[in-house]
Amino acid sequence: MDKHELDAKIKEIAKIIFSYCAARTPNQFEAEDLAQDIIVELYQSVEKIRCTDAFYGFMWAVAGNVYKP
Repeated sequence: MDKHELDAKIKEIAKIIFSYCAARTPNQFEAEDLAQDIIVELYQSVEKIRCTDAFYGFMWAVAGNVYKP
Protein backbone atom coordinates (compact mmCIF):
# COMPACT_ATOMS: atom_id res chain seq x y z
CA MET A 1 0.00 0.00 0.00
CA ASP A 2 1.44 3.38 -0.93
CA LYS A 3 1.08 6.68 0.93
CA HIS A 4 -1.70 7.95 -1.36
CA GLU A 5 -3.84 4.88 -0.74
CA LEU A 6 -3.19 5.20 2.99
CA ASP A 7 -4.18 8.88 2.95
CA ALA A 8 -7.51 7.93 1.37
CA LYS A 9 -8.08 5.14 3.91
CA ILE A 10 -7.22 7.43 6.84
CA LYS A 11 -9.71 10.05 5.64
CA GLU A 12 -12.30 7.30 5.38
CA ILE A 13 -11.74 5.86 8.88
CA ALA A 14 -10.73 8.94 10.93
CA LYS A 15 -14.13 9.26 12.63
CA ILE A 16 -14.20 5.53 13.40
CA ILE A 17 -10.77 5.73 15.03
CA PHE A 18 -11.80 8.77 17.06
CA SER A 19 -14.98 7.03 18.23
CA TYR A 20 -12.90 4.00 19.28
CA CYS A 21 -10.60 6.30 21.24
CA ALA A 22 -13.42 8.34 22.79
CA ALA A 23 -14.98 5.17 24.17
CA ARG A 24 -11.71 4.23 25.88
CA THR A 25 -10.55 7.57 27.31
CA PRO A 26 -12.03 9.89 29.94
CA ASN A 27 -12.10 13.06 27.82
CA GLN A 28 -11.90 14.45 24.30
CA PHE A 29 -8.29 15.62 24.60
CA GLU A 30 -7.01 12.17 25.50
CA ALA A 31 -9.15 10.64 22.74
CA GLU A 32 -7.61 13.03 20.21
CA ASP A 33 -4.10 12.18 21.43
CA LEU A 34 -4.77 8.45 21.22
CA ALA A 35 -6.32 8.77 17.75
CA GLN A 36 -3.29 10.76 16.62
CA ASP A 37 -0.93 8.11 18.01
CA ILE A 38 -2.83 5.39 16.14
CA ILE A 39 -2.75 7.31 12.87
CA VAL A 40 0.96 8.05 13.23
CA GLU A 41 1.63 4.36 13.84
CA LEU A 42 -0.41 3.46 10.75
CA TYR A 43 1.67 5.85 8.65
CA GLN A 44 4.91 4.44 10.07
CA SER A 45 3.78 0.88 9.38
CA VAL A 46 2.42 1.39 5.87
CA GLU A 47 5.09 -0.81 4.27
CA LYS A 48 3.99 -3.75 6.44
CA ILE A 49 0.53 -3.81 4.83
CA ARG A 50 0.90 -6.32 2.00
CA CYS A 51 -2.71 -6.52 0.91
CA THR A 52 -5.10 -3.58 0.86
CA ASP A 53 -7.94 -5.99 1.67
CA ALA A 54 -6.29 -6.63 5.05
CA PHE A 55 -6.10 -2.93 5.95
CA TYR A 56 -9.01 -2.87 8.39
CA GLY A 57 -7.76 -5.87 10.35
CA PHE A 58 -4.31 -4.30 10.44
CA MET A 59 -5.81 -0.97 11.56
CA TRP A 60 -7.63 -2.60 14.49
CA ALA A 61 -4.51 -4.52 15.48
CA VAL A 62 -2.50 -1.27 15.50
CA ALA A 63 -5.24 0.52 17.43
CA GLY A 64 -5.32 -2.24 20.05
CA ASN A 65 -1.55 -2.24 20.41
CA VAL A 66 -1.30 1.54 20.73
CA TYR A 67 -4.16 1.64 23.24
CA LYS A 68 -2.80 -1.09 25.53
CA PRO A 69 -2.72 0.48 28.99
